Amino acid sequence: MKRLGGLWQRVVSFDNLLLAFRKARRGKRQRPPVAAFELRLESELLGLQREMLSGEYQPGPALRQVQGERYLRAGLIKSGA
Repeated sequence: MKRLGGLWQRVVSFDNLLLAFRKARRGKRQRPPVAAFELRLESELLGLQREMLSGEYQPGPALRQVQGERYLRAGLIKSGA
């Protein structure tokens, strides 16, 4: 298996985190939580970067839409109506 040197540094780089934010906000720019995050964008991304580098970052459960209902990705457990 080929080892990719410096991959983690590229993943946690500020430019990469900014690009990830821009991709994630597509189609959601007018939503209040997204707008609030964007107002504090630099401090949010620097905090995320610091947590990732220190190993403190813990992602929350991923949610996805399935036929109009919300399900938790892990095990497809309904998370409410």
